[in-house]
Amino acid sequence: MARLLQQDRANADIVLAWRIEEMRLRTKMQRQLPDVRTLLIGHTPQRQSVAEQRKVMHQLAEQYGLQLTTKKKDMH
Repeated sequence: MARLLQQDRANADIVLAWRIEEMRLRTKMQRQLPDVRTLLIGHTPQRQSVAEQRKVMHQLAEQYGLQLTTKKKDMH
């Protein structure tokens, strides 16, 4: 029993080390830490509202010097 407990702890340590390295690599590529909520087990990210999506689009357009245009709906 003690041997199995020791193996479980060792496996947990290995998984933790793997997760830390994964986070380090992801952070290196994105140049920022991911939102901690996305790392939590059982977390399901909330969908963005239309207003939030628009806000992001405006931020990106401003960041890249682009002008947003709106597309008129096709009324058939």
